Amino acid sequence: GNYSLTQPTGLAADIFRRVTLASWNFDSTTPDANTGTGTTAPATGTGTFSLVGGTTSSYAAGSGTGTDNSGLGSTTYPAQGAGSGTAGVRFSVPTNTADAAAATALVINLDFRQSSTTSRFWQLQLSSDGTNFANASGGTAAIATQVATTNSGTSFGNDGLYQNNPSGTQNFVNGLSYTLTGAAAVPYINNANFAWRWVSVFQPSTSQYISANAGTTSAYSTAGTARFDNVSVQFLAGVAAPAVNAASAASISDTTATLGGTVVSDGGSTLTETGVVYAPTATNANPSIGGSGVLKVAAGTAATGAFTVPVTGLTTGTGYSFKAYATNAQGTTYTAVSTFTTAAVPTVSSPTATAVASTSATLGGTVDSDGGLAITERGIVYSLTADSATPTIGGTGVTKITVSGTTGVFTTTVSGLTGSSGYSFRAYAT
Repeated sequence: GNYSLTQPTGLAADIFRRVTLASWNFDSTTPDANTGTGTTAPATGTGTFSLVGGTTSSYAAGSGTGTDNSGLGSTTYPAQGAGSGTAGVRFSVPTNTADAAAATALVINLDFRQSSTTSRFWQLQLSSDGTNFANASGGTAAIATQVATTNSGTSFGNDGLYQNNPSGTQNFVNGLSYTLTGAAAVPYINNANFAWRWVSVFQPSTSQYISANAGTTSAYSTAGTARFDNVSVQFLAGVAAPAVNAASAASISDTTATLGGTVVSDGGSTLTETGVVYAPTATNANPSIGGSGVLKVAAGTAATGAFTVPVTGLTTGTGYSFKAYATNAQGTTYTAVSTFTTAAVPTVSSPTATAVASTSATLGGTVDSDGGLAITERGIVYSLTADSATPTIGGTGVTKITVSGTTGVFTTTVSGLTGSSGYSFRAYAT
């Protein structure tokens, strides 16, 4: 979820979101109320777990609660005086995801428990190529929670070196984290081969392991165990304004249209509104919220993906400019300007009257334009001039004759006229 934090050195934004790339809880895929079973497949995201340096593994109680709370145990560590920094566990997590561009930090998290006879000292190692590992450096190490007071002498340095005396009760130390920012993070972000290891090491400045509890070389045992739970790799990614494109206009009539767009990203922050803004191009050719002559229509639901909104009350035969927009906590983003023109009424000209006889005549006209919409009807209206000098459909004494077709010249024969009488007529199109 989104959260606020004090801006670390080298980070460009004050608001961040935590993006989990992969996480492991080691619980059975299908809950079985048995901490002695589990899985090394990630609970979320994409990544792989493996043992390194000849260690072996089994499942035992994890750092959480509940009946299906498994942790991953490891044992068969190197003999005394051998293999420092080579044996432990490895997590490979590709970081070349869609959030990489906005990532400002890379964070490794884990809960860790030692038995009394395993090594007191452990080292976090990082790799940018998935093959060559080096001790972590340039980051910030932290311990969020030390579960029990039975753990003592616990420290986790910015050089990735960890030490702890678990005493006889051997409790987890929860909330270990290592955060890489700025130049220290660059090699590992947007990297398909990123991996990290947690390995046992000699007591500093010596060539010997010392046991976690007694702190002696003689009490160290290759059968000592190290246990892991709640492992994850995360980005801290800056919140950005949303991204929106593909402004669309459809079902355009003389006074209505359906406008829309596509929100391709929420920027890592909850969308508060999406919709369109529009205005007659002659009034405002570059509309934005609150602009002169600009109207706004919000979509019913603010979400990523395509959306459309109905727009009504448009002016016939008018050009409009419009944009789709999306808003989150960081601001409002618009598409490029698009345009459409509402349909106009059809234009009709050249009324003709030929073959005029005592009781009949051939009347017609020309539909010059359909106005941008399909012609649904055309024809002639006529009436005695004494009844209506400007006949319209439905008018008093007015007769309508429809003629098939759309645009172009048309004629029709009118019969049943009254001899020696004056008539008025019009061609029409709808």
